[in-house]
Amino acid sequence: MQKDVVFVTFNYRLGIFGFLCFDDPELNIPGNAGLQDQVVTLKWVKENICKFNGDPNNITVFGPIAGAPSIHYLMLSPKSRGLFDTAILQSGSAWVMADRHDWGSKYGRVIGYHGDCYDKQVYEYLTKQSSKNLGAYYHSLLTEQLMMNHEPYITEDSIIAEPIIKLLPNAWGNEISFLTGGTSSEGLLVHAVTKKHPYVINNLSDFVNFLPIDVQKSHNYKNLREMAMKLNSTYFKNKQPTFTGNLIEFLYMFGHKMFWHGIFPTMRARSKYSDKEVPTYCYRFDYDSQIYNPYRSLSCGNSVKKGVCHSEELSYLFYNFLCGKMPVNGKDFKCAQAMIAMWYNFALTSNPNCKEIKTVQCTVSDFPKTWPKIENKIYQFTLKRVRYCL
Repeated sequence: MQKDVVFVTFNYRLGIFGFLCFDDPELNIPGNAGLQDQVVTLKWVKENICKFNGDPNNITVFGPIAGAPSIHYLMLSPKSRGLFDTAILQSGSAWVMADRHDWGSKYGRVIGYHGDCYDKQVYEYLTKQSSKNLGAYYHSLLTEQLMMNHEPYITEDSIIAEPIIKLLPNAWGNEISFLTGGTSSEGLLVHAVTKKHPYVINNLSDFVNFLPIDVQKSHNYKNLREMAMKLNSTYFKNKQPTFTGNLIEFLYMFGHKMFWHGIFPTMRARSKYSDKEVPTYCYRFDYDSQIYNPYRSLSCGNSVKKGVCHSEELSYLFYNFLCGKMPVNGKDFKCAQAMIAMWYNFALTSNPNCKEIKTVQCTVSDFPKTWPKIENKIYQFTLKRVRYCL
């Protein structure tokens, strides 16, 4: 802890314990119990942080991976109105929300259920299982359906009772300071999985199926085919991709789909619905250390030598078991000092600009000398314009 802050971290229920959902209202399991845990925790922080010399009127929530969409959902939900004042989303958004609720029965089959796919029968089977058995196969169904969901019916404790597109215009989160972004090579996260199942590249012929679900649902097939052709042209130069020849290009495309695809509409919504006086910033973390890449090493081993992996910026905010010590006179330590200062300054003043980044040199010739806010207009975002280089 190098800055004058009160830092709070907490756990919440995950997987089947936090996000099990059934469509049958009689079961009263609409999902998002994990988000309810977060709301309860934030209420406690709001009420008690002053006892730890914290400011209940200046609470910043930030998080990577599942933390980012969690925060975005809370910014959309009336249940969490006023519980925090500033938000930082690292590599994620609410656009990953699932609207199918059948993974309970699918998960039941993974652990031994052989009955019909009726909610009550599946629920009765699951309640007879031990917590150890329920949690043991969580990664066997690691899909977007295992996350937060649009709840199928309204209850007293509903967190997200409407589709995100309906909640965005009037969301209370439009009133608070906001910073979001991601890394330049997010897709390296799935390097090991892709290497284990190379057919996902070798059999990739219909790029329509690779388009994000929300895109597939909002366009006719003719438009989808045109988009699919653009995908193939952009990433593979209109050729059939192969695992041996196009692994990195595939991972790059995957990262854009899973992470940046949600970040861009989030920024557009902020530009459209937030007041122009409310600060909104976007970052792209592109610092590729020569020796200090713990998340890339974890995901890719030694086979990939370049690229800033998903969550890599965490290594410059927190010391953890993946990290080694940084020489205090090296570039890595300077990057860590800058990251901590930017996050701290944004939490304190809603502006990430600070003395630690004033002397940074950027290779983009027309990039502004200070980190600019996203203006209040429909903006054609490009990675070049939203990038801050270290």
